[in-house]
Amino acid sequence: MKLNILYEDRAIVVCEKPVGVLSQADAEGKGSDMLTLLSEHFAQTGEKATPYVLHRLDAAVGGVMVFVKNKKSAAALSEEIARGGMQKEYFAVCEGNVEADLGKAGEMFDYLFRDAKKNKSYVTDRKRAGVKDARLTFCVLSALETEKGALSLCRVKLGTGRTHQIRVQFASRRHPLVGDKRYGSTIGGQNVALFSACIGFHHPTSGEYMTFSLPLPEGGVWDSFGGCARCCIFGAGDYHGELRDLARDAFVIAADGGLLHTEAYGIKPNLAVGDFDSLGTVPEGVETLRFPVMKDDTDMALAVKEGLARGCDSFFLFGGTGGRLDHTLANMALVLSLAKRGISAYLVGKEGVVTVLCGGECFEFSQTCEGILSVFAASEVCEGVSIEGLLYPLCNGTLLQDKALGVSNHFVGQEATVSAEEGYLFLFWDNLKNPFPHKSLLKR
Repeated sequence: MKLNILYEDRAIVVCEKPVGVLSQADAEGKGSDMLTLLSEHFAQTGEKATPYVLHRLDAAVGGVMVFVKNKKSAAALSEEIARGGMQKEYFAVCEGNVEADLGKAGEMFDYLFRDAKKNKSYVTDRKRAGVKDARLTFCVLSALETEKGALSLCRVKLGTGRTHQIRVQFASRRHPLVGDKRYGSTIGGQNVALFSACIGFHHPTSGEYMTFSLPLPEGGVWDSFGGCARCCIFGAGDYHGELRDLARDAFVIAADGGLLHTEAYGIKPNLAVGDFDSLGTVPEGVETLRFPVMKDDTDMALAVKEGLARGCDSFFLFGGTGGRLDHTLANMALVLSLAKRGISAYLVGKEGVVTVLCGGECFEFSQTCEGILSVFAASEVCEGVSIEGLLYPLCNGTLLQDKALGVSNHFVGQEATVSAEEGYLFLFWDNLKNPFPHKSLLKR
């Protein structure tokens, strides 16, 4: 079985655990497990490493997990988990209309008791021996009516990590997870509708905070919500209709004055967000999230957060350049932050396209590409940078944040590649007719 590796270096490996695979082998030794699959992966790549498991997902639950490759890294991340520093977020499909009963968003706090013999947790009304606090927050992303009744898609953030916590806390409020017969689901025929969507932690060696996300899974009840992996966000900056066809079949968000762009090009947004100071009025006829003018995030950043919450795993930010230079720089930082989470993002304006290449990746450009391609270090140092098939090649070079060595390179009518071993690169191309590059992982 080939694993979906999201990130890997000498200390950690972040990957997707498939549904039906154990986090680690059980006493019976039946079925596939992640530690065995990772050991096979290391053998294939020629790396002498031993995978260690730090957190677990039930066999029936898939999604993003992090594993470490040595005892020192294991100790560092175990300490972070113990003090509650690791972020864990999930998608869950619940029976019933959660918003009608519990609200659009909220918090759950319970006392949980686990019966180890039955492998089942229970909500109790008081603290006693063996009982632990359980906290989570949730927001309802979508709801629909089916022939089997109402269903609600929720995004859940754990405040504690108790056995079966999400399952038992929702079930205790008469909203069991679909497929979870252990906790009262009346809908069978599939695995428990729970998926590890996002994980965040500090790198055990560098200390850098890292987050990794996955979109809504496919198959079963998940398909009922038509999870759209691509998110197109329209901001209020300069935009003249370039690449607007990307919005077809995407989840479209208008960020404040970006609503004027969607109206101008006949694009119906799924959502409008912002303080609406640029637009001058709160829009009608579209789902709207209004925020105060005095806030920490830009309207574009708020739109990205909402796209992430709704399961999107690639972002196109239109109208995010031009106009105010500080807004352009803020949007470039936003694209960089998404790349650090393992999420593809492109900033599209009349001047061209900006994206980020992460260390360990290779971008492959078609021979049909024309115009300029500039490469800048987005991190202080970017090492092992190679540029092939362009007018000015580079082999295993180093780019620095305060040096513009990679500016104004040119496509020359042949396939071109840009790669880096460590760090982050900003890539800019000026020809909006160029196809987007294909991304792959470097062979280490």
